[in-house]
Amino acid sequence: MRLTSLNFKSVITTVLAFICFTSVYAQSHTTAGADTIRSTPDVMPKAPYDWSRYLAKNLRYPKVAREDGIQGKVYISFVVERDGSITNVVATQGGEIGGGIPEEAIRVVQSMPKWEPGMQDGVTVRCYFTVPLNFMLQTKESTVYMPDKVHSKPIPMFNIAAYLQKNMQYPGAAIKDNLEGVVYVICTINEKGILEQPVIFHKEEANPKMKILEEEALRLVRSMPSWLPAKIRQAPVKCYTLIPVTFTLPRK
Repeated sequence: MRLTSLNFKSVITTVLAFICFTSVYAQSHTTAGADTIRSTPDVMPKAPYDWSRYLAKNLRYPKVAREDGIQGKVYISFVVERDGSITNVVATQGGEIGGGIPEEAIRVVQSMPKWEPGMQDGVTVRCYFTVPLNFMLQTKESTVYMPDKVHSKPIPMFNIAAYLQKNMQYPGAAIKDNLEGVVYVICTINEKGILEQPVIFHKEEANPKMKILEEEALRLVRSMPSWLPAKIRQAPVKCYTLIPVTFTLPRK
């Protein structure tokens, strides 16, 4: 199994902008009446633009948080209205982090261009979503390089395909629902070849049904043996890597 031909610069842009967008899922919450806010309509709402590029261009790491070394994850919930506008933006978790981080997370979500609204029975509906945003500071000591900036890229010291085949625990619920697909995991490979901070990368909008496969993909990557680290002038350095994990149901 090879890694992937995806444009790694566009994939990792958000990380270099000091924020990691991990996933987007609808909340399990509704209200009664004509203004019902759906959690899982027939057609989920989606952003008709590149999420990573939007965040990288518009997010500003708060000065106070940067100077005080404040980092953390903030969960932002919002409603996608029938016309695709974003309303009811609140920090449901992480509001205590401080340093202006929760406020910046709310601001950048409030400023999003309109989405394509959800649909139920052929009619546009309101829908809840939650976005987890992870604010991380980069220091010179913790510089993580992109693959095209190193002299030699990270290399697995084992057969990835054989490792996945031997260790994959295909979720029973996924088998029942006939779920298949490729899950992309971004991680850092440190100077010792150890995989760190794996997160899910979505080429398109997140599919809530794939969450169970994404959790198994993260488990597999976290449990991987060490790699040969990337090098610059023969010195080991930290480097981003994109790992595709393919889930295929056995054919009868």
